[in-house]
Amino acid sequence: MEFISKNLLRFLKKLKQKKHRKSEKRFLIEGEKLIKEALNSDAEIESVICSIEFFGKKSPLINVIKSKNINVMHIHSRDIGSITDVTTPQGIFGVIKIKEKKFNPSLLKKNAELIALDNISDAGNLGTIIRTAHWFRISGIIIGKNSIELFNPKVVRSTMGAIFHLPIWYDLDLKEKLTELKNIGYKLIAADPSGTDSIKKLNIKSSKVIILGSESKGISSDILNMCDFRIKIKGVKSFDSINLAVSAGIIMWEMKK
Repeated sequence: MEFISKNLLRFLKKLKQKKHRKSEKRFLIEGEKLIKEALNSDAEIESVICSIEFFGKKSPLINVIKSKNINVMHIHSRDIGSITDVTTPQGIFGVIKIKEKKFNPSLLKKNAELIALDNISDAGNLGTIIRTAHWFRISGIIIGKNSIELFNPKVVRSTMGAIFHLPIWYDLDLKEKLTELKNIGYKLIAADPSGTDSIKKLNIKSSKVIILGSESKGISSDILNMCDFRIKIKGVKSFDSINLAVSAGIIMWEMKK
């Protein structure tokens, strides 16, 4: 098996930066779990790069990869640190082609349940919300253009592979898409610490969009003003803060009850 060339190594290094992921329409995944999830989805894996050590320990996985006609190459252990920000990398990487997903509400199922994210800046929160949404079989996620990039390495890792298994529309004009959905009958429900509506509003029999904002800034006022309901998760009166991803999980659980 051949080692990667210097040109390919330079290319992989470039994928650590957002501007190059965008221009190349590629992103890098890392670790056995993400590779397996990509293999079990419709993701387009262009190539897999692994260390000799990983190849020796995980040859059955490598055989599965090869059986799908995916090119597998070695990387020198000394070069791994230049393409990862993980402290203890597992030694396997995949180059994934970014597929453009056009937002088309007419293709969504009846009584679809969507999550819309406004101004989300924390990579771990975004990844965990995607992972949780897949668990609860949410119909899809809409990410506004003012949020962190979907293909940020920490976001991708935090999804634990869920990024490959549910529709995600990203870098969109969120107000425009929510207006489009509202016009065809979707109820817009904001998670708002200042909200006065009961969380039971999540159980209405209708297509709906749950809108979540950042912990620091919340949902932008122009989007809040569009919403049909503004729900609040009640907690102890002496403590007014709850993690965004935890809030999202509570909301999705309540919606699916």
